[in-house]
Amino acid sequence: QVRVILTRCKEGDHVCITCHHGFCDATGAMTLGKELFAIYRGIIDDPDYFPPETGTYDRTTDRILALYSSEERRRAVKEDEPFIDLWHFPVEDIGRGQPTIAWRTLSPERLELIKRFGRRYDATVNDLLIAAFFLAFKKVRDDPSDSGNPRSILTSADMRRLLKDQEEIPPMNLSVAFLVSLTIVEEAGPEEIIAQITAVTNRRKTGCLGPSCITFYEGILAGGMSSVRAFFDEMIKRYQSSGQKNPVFSNLGIIDPNDYLPVPGKDGCQLDLMNFQFIPCVCWPYGFLVTASTFRGQLTLMTAYEEGPYSTVTVERFLKYMDEFLP
Repeated sequence: QVRVILTRCKEGDHVCITCHHGFCDATGAMTLGKELFAIYRGIIDDPDYFPPETGTYDRTTDRILALYSSEERRRAVKEDEPFIDLWHFPVEDIGRGQPTIAWRTLSPERLELIKRFGRRYDATVNDLLIAAFFLAFKKVRDDPSDSGNPRSILTSADMRRLLKDQEEIPPMNLSVAFLVSLTIVEEAGPEEIIAQITAVTNRRKTGCLGPSCITFYEGILAGGMSSVRAFFDEMIKRYQSSGQKNPVFSNLGIIDPNDYLPVPGKDGCQLDLMNFQFIPCVCWPYGFLVTASTFRGQLTLMTAYEEGPYSTVTVERFLKYMDEFLP
């Protein structure tokens, strides 16, 4: 479920750590990176070094669910907004294509402008990224039915933040998804929709980021593999029959190079971490996913898709729109 690749290039070496997103979430993948370089440093110091075994560890979400009573879990599922797919990224159903990535990297000066703009509206960088994502998605679709009607995206939150006094948690999936739903009128800009977004994100941050998503999936898992297969079969069938799949935006936050450094090289020299890119899952119709991450003041927006059913020209146009909607 985990693979590490080293690619030697003139401009520097690329280390690519790949894992299935069922094995761990984004934080778990970055934990794998930290562990990899910690083991590397151990081997440099002692060629016979072998890291201590992790052993079996609890990969369930029990520690999150334990924070809530049974009644709170049931109420959270009942009260949470249901996942209803209302739109999809422009795509042609012509079979599989070639896995491809596309991205935009914004300068530290640009990121400072975004922060300054956000302070005027009591909005975070993440709020503004969601606004730009919504507006770019609407513009690239160019569908009149999107104006003035509810539309939704999925985004995520790391539930580790709720755990107190935890040491480094081994790789696992402790992230949850939730909807952000808006109504966008024609010619709207970030200023016109940011209040709708902050209303959702602030409500989530002040207590509504509860156990709903985990409880829902635990209910499916309780039915065994037949229940899991039936759930996914029904989900895929629904995407194919309706052609609708809400897009996904996930902000991974600030990547600290000190989590991976130092990296000793040959003859006592120290290697540096030049860049960090988090490549999301490759989407196939009808999904569409963009991740954001910040490294040394640079904000990178990245998507992965199958060229063929997805047009690279359209994907690049989407990223251009998202760039233009940011301050």
